[in-house]
Amino acid sequence: MRQDNRRYDVAELKRLNPLADVVTELGVTLRRCGRSLVGLCPFHDDRNDPNFNVYPDDDHWHCYACNQRGDVFDFLERKVDLRFKPACEWLTERAGSGRGPIVPPSTKPPRPLHRWDSLTPEQQTILNFAWATYRNGLWANARVLNYVRGRGIPDWLIEGGGLGYSDGHSLEGVLRKGGHLCPAEEMGLFWRIERRDGSNPFREHLRNRIIVPELRKGQAIWFIGRRVPRPDGTAREDLKYLSLRGERPLLGQERAAGQRELILCEGVFDYLSAVSWGLPAVALCGTSFPANRLGALDAAEAIYGVFDPDAGGQQASQYFAELLGPRFHPVRLPDALDLNDLACTAGGRAQFFESLAKAGWKASLQEVA
Repeated sequence: MRQDNRRYDVAELKRLNPLADVVTELGVTLRRCGRSLVGLCPFHDDRNDPNFNVYPDDDHWHCYACNQRGDVFDFLERKVDLRFKPACEWLTERAGSGRGPIVPPSTKPPRPLHRWDSLTPEQQTILNFAWATYRNGLWANARVLNYVRGRGIPDWLIEGGGLGYSDGHSLEGVLRKGGHLCPAEEMGLFWRIERRDGSNPFREHLRNRIIVPELRKGQAIWFIGRRVPRPDGTAREDLKYLSLRGERPLLGQERAAGQRELILCEGVFDYLSAVSWGLPAVALCGTSFPANRLGALDAAEAIYGVFDPDAGGQQASQYFAELLGPRFHPVRLPDALDLNDLACTAGGRAQFFESLAKAGWKASLQEVA
């Protein structure tokens, strides 16, 4: 499992230190959910949507949002930066102390969440390589490209918005040439597979997904990936969206800066549809967003909320109505459709502009021929 394990009985250390106990001791509250224990992931901005699962039966953990996983040693390394040997020493002390929880002897603070608006030069270089690789990957894959076009996204926006596709293998080769794989793993672009033969190959976090970047000054600073339906149309069990861990930016912030009227979308394809119609829009990439990071909306005199008609969307609309006060205007769409549904419907653009006008939109709206 780890190098230099000859001095320690790893199996015995795991037996004496149940993973759930260690995870709880280090600040993650768990609750029973079927055969797993579930809590908020400490390695990405999980907010109020628990994705971190501990499986006591086989003593491993897995976050289904940021796709990190491992055993108690992986948890200690990522949570408090304890490598194998000091982790063994800590677990030995913990098991034999008889004093209950003790503080890990970490000499480094826990790794903070990434702030994607303050990248180092190397991190920006890595994202630039990734972005170029993803963009080439989309134009090279006819099936995925046709799927994006079928969602009502025109080629000019696919190109101008820098949309891409991760084939799951090309990026590793690109970054390996420049010696960037380990920093890319730290950034969350990759994670490691633990195999029985002791090897730890890289696996791409956003593999087999359509990639939508957040662009600032012509560079990609963050990615969110949308899974692609299977060719036979059967359902997939993985999460519909995955993003890089860390502080999630407001998608489209730079494009919408300084606008008096602004559309606030829930989903990525809703946002792309609004942009394709020439409308200033931003996307939350979900239904929640920290209030202290909504400064990009301050200049807007009116904010038009376009949320899905389901319960989560309605709760989000109510939350932003309370948060933004009279500046917030909910947009009610016809037939319980979302914005991207309208983009894929004949006459949908005209219907959306009509709904937007009814909500109070003051700027001129281009008529649909």
